[in-house]
Amino acid sequence: MADLDQHSSFLTPSKYEAIRITTGNYTGIGLDVNLEGGKVTVVNLARWCACGARRHPAGDVVVSVDNVPDEKDVSATVTRMRGAPGTPVTLDVVRDGTEVPLRFALTAARCR
Repeated sequence: MADLDQHSSFLTPSKYEAIRITTGNYTGIGLDVNLEGGKVTVVNLARWCACGARRHPAGDVVVSVDNVPDEKDVSATVTRMRGAPGTPVTLDVVRDGTEVPLRFALTAARCR
């Protein structure tokens, strides 16, 4: 494990399952996030997901999901952004040029 690059790590069975389900159909709000500069940041949008995520450009910093502050744990943040189709998700983000978080009410949908 010590010889792996900084983007590789050992996955527990539950973390592997969380990643595996994103390779096919899954439900969520359609945002791909990563830890950048110590902040959970939107890096890509699932444009094929009908959940309203298109309002979130790459670079948005996630500060809370469903009023749970982000603790710089991408896995926990992603878990809170998922849910059965129709599940409401409240997302607070900070965007370049804003100091006060922006709040968005989204609905989880089936993504592919």
